[in-house]
Amino acid sequence: MVNSSTSRQDRKLVAILFADIQGYTAMMQSDESNAMSRLKRYQEVLNECVSNNQGEVIKNYGDGSLCLFSSVLDALNCAKSVQESLTLEPKVPLRIGLHLGDVTHSQGDVYGNDINIASRIESLGVAGSVLMSGEFLNKVKNQSEFKFQSLGRFHFKNVEEKIEVIALANDGFTIPAKSEMAGKLRRTSSPLRKNLALILSLVLLFLAYWYIIKPGVLGNIGADTLTKAEREKRVTISVFENSTGMDDLDNFGALISDWLTSMLRETGEANVISQENLQLNLAGIGSQSSDQLLADRGVGLHITGKIHFLDGQLVLMPKIIDTRTGEAIHTPSNIKGSPLNKEDLLEDLTQNILGYWKVRDKKRYLQKPPRYEAYQEYLKGNEIFYEQSAEAHFKKAYNLDTTFFSPLFRLIPFYWNFRRFDAQDSLYRFLDLKKSNFTRWETLIYQFMKTRDEGQRFEAAQFAIEAAEMDPSHYLSFNRAAKLFYRNNYPQRAIEVLKSIDTILLSKEEVRQIKQMICHVTILEHDYEKAIEMSQEILATRKLVSYEPENYVDALIYARQFDKMHAYIQNLERSPTAPWLYRICNALKVVGEDSLLQFYAED
Repeated sequence: MVNSSTSRQDRKLVAILFADIQGYTAMMQSDESNAMSRLKRYQEVLNECVSNNQGEVIKNYGDGSLCLFSSVLDALNCAKSVQESLTLEPKVPLRIGLHLGDVTHSQGDVYGNDINIASRIESLGVAGSVLMSGEFLNKVKNQSEFKFQSLGRFHFKNVEEKIEVIALANDGFTIPAKSEMAGKLRRTSSPLRKNLALILSLVLLFLAYWYIIKPGVLGNIGADTLTKAEREKRVTISVFENSTGMDDLDNFGALISDWLTSMLRETGEANVISQENLQLNLAGIGSQSSDQLLADRGVGLHITGKIHFLDGQLVLMPKIIDTRTGEAIHTPSNIKGSPLNKEDLLEDLTQNILGYWKVRDKKRYLQKPPRYEAYQEYLKGNEIFYEQSAEAHFKKAYNLDTTFFSPLFRLIPFYWNFRRFDAQDSLYRFLDLKKSNFTRWETLIYQFMKTRDEGQRFEAAQFAIEAAEMDPSHYLSFNRAAKLFYRNNYPQRAIEVLKSIDTILLSKEEVRQIKQMICHVTILEHDYEKAIEMSQEILATRKLVSYEPENYVDALIYARQFDKMHAYIQNLERSPTAPWLYRICNALKVVGEDSLLQFYAED
């Protein structure tokens, strides 16, 4: 039996069987009870046949399954047995695709391009068919009990070379006609189509000229893009809702949100705000309520959507909503494809969304999205960031996708937290070799962390400012820059940075923290009266009794308003904590107020 439960990565040559029920969605819509009964029958038959032929069911995708075998003959015998059983009443209209290729086993899951090829071969089939690749046939063609019929060579989507597809032609097995084979093929053009495409391209160029250089002449030709006013609005992408019923896709919606946000930010064409920066939890909130919350935060456009599973395919269903009205102003085309090709689906969706912002050179900004399995490991590491075991998740995430650098970026503060400076230095040296592959945003964040950890505070602050300019909603970059300017003896620059933050995007607590920082720097600038005024404004809005008004008391001390300071502290509902008492004593010592210093020191 194929063993996929090993904890390490292990690459093997295996026979791959991919199957799904044809027309399952229509079956569910017409008779849900009957559809569920046939799905149960299919899974029972498949499990029995796979077990009898020394294989393993790796994954079930709703009405489809991925199975692996160590033997090509075992895989073919299994496919034959499954179809023979399911052509008996109650019949199940099943398609099966077979291929031979390499897969990588890791932590109970499998990956590999050859799995995608098996899925694409299966998509060409019809109910009752078993199709296979030429590579698979070469291993079983001398088995006399089987009959085969070549269907020709096909150019599948995202597969470089044409692949010969063969049908099992034993009695009782369906051989699809050419007209029925509508799988995931690469589009090809006949000479006539090429000429028509050339003519169409010239027409489009002509129209584009008039539309761009002489706007308004052709009216609403850009109906599939946003208007200039819409493109200038703040936009956020929420987590897409998982409506597939598959728990293992729960994080795919978060990946969609993160990736679309990242790519829109890279273009510089969109005023995009990540869900993280909004500090809003929209989960479980009705669509109208969530749109109103977004509108209150100054967000004009909301990209949201659902993930469905229909006829063995994942379907991404996006829409662009005007938060003021809660109505969809654009409904981009649905993106459909195999659940094994999530990254391709996300790449297609990204191309679609970028088009609404009239991003001309989309390829310049597009990178391959991270593998979903890598993203899941990354999230696991973030969930337990302050535990030692988080390191293994971040490393596994990168090993699963070596173009996904976010896990390594998280390891930098992780190593600092655990005082593992040698590991941090080693990681910096490794990332220095990879930085030519970083996005612009990744480059700024990486340079900030590196220069900060090397003690180059001013340079680090400059990188943080560049990041804030690229993403004005990234409060953390503003905060980092302000603190570094302050520590580098540039207090006025720190105040300028803090005042430039658009507070409409922040929570009340974050706004209060910014005011506190400005107030603290104002004290250091010796403008005590202004600091007292600012502190009183902050105190008037602060409701938590546990809050210790350090800045207000500091300002009173340095302004030498000792009576007011002492009376205020004595009227507090709770006594000052030890750290605050130390701070009070230190300030009193600086101004030479020995009597009050002795009083508070005795406390």
